[in-house]
Amino acid sequence: MPKPPPKLFLSICALTLILLAAITACGGGDSPEATGEATATPAADRPAPATQATASPTPTTAPATPSPTPAPRAAPATQTTASPTPTSAPATASPTPAPRATAAPTPTLAVPTPPTPPSPPLDKTSARTDREALMAFWEAMGQTLESDQPLGEWPGVTTDSNGRVTKLILSRNGLSGEIPPELGNLASLKVLNLSSNELSGEIPPELGNLANLEVLWLNSNGLSGEIPPELGNLANLKELNLGNNRQLSGEVPPELGNLANLKELNLSYNQLSGEIPPELGNLANLNGCFSARTS
Repeated sequence: MPKPPPKLFLSICALTLILLAAITACGGGDSPEATGEATATPAADRPAPATQATASPTPTTAPATPSPTPAPRAAPATQTTASPTPTSAPATASPTPAPRATAAPTPTLAVPTPPTPPSPPLDKTSARTDREALMAFWEAMGQTLESDQPLGEWPGVTTDSNGRVTKLILSRNGLSGEIPPELGNLASLKVLNLSSNELSGEIPPELGNLANLEVLWLNSNGLSGEIPPELGNLANLKELNLGNNRQLSGEVPPELGNLANLKELNLSYNQLSGEIPPELGNLANLNGCFSARTS
């Protein structure tokens, strides 16, 4: 038979003691107290009153039957799989970008700069010719200049790096006399302007030798005679002004039609006669033409 639990057992014992105490207190018949008879009972023979348990006895704790401690369960063998220490991934160096394939520069051949050619030596013969031509001009004008003076310092004269005369501009200088033929020797001359003076005589045909001449202004003088056809040889001529000489006569030479670069032609206010030559129609670059006027 299974044992009652300790607490229940103690409770039953306590209840039994309480019941016994109550029965004893009430008795089974007339007690001496009820009859009023004092019956002396020797103390030795008197039964000791049962001690009424007023308080439930402190349950003695039965030795706790230790519940069978289950045998310690064998802890499952912990698989000590050491979590792999995160090894830092090997630093993968960012790949160095491959150098961009740049086209190999085309080797440029160093072209040696040609040395600057030295200035050509002064053509003393030509410069002497230019000096002689100018001296002849000033003598024709009734004046004398110092012969050893540099040509670039002479009145109205411009020279190039070689000392050759390129311009002779003496307009409005009150010059009088005839134009000497020696001016036709100024081979580098580009501009000849003797306008608005008091020049007389004929236009020397030697001026047709000035192959580099671009401007010829002999207007507003007192020139006479015919226009020399040799002026048609001035292939680089751009401006020809013979107007207002009052005394130029004869016909307009057809050779002027050879002046392919001519842009301005003035033959007005002269004594020219005859028809305008059709060859002037070849002057494709001509912008202005004043001709065949008479005074």
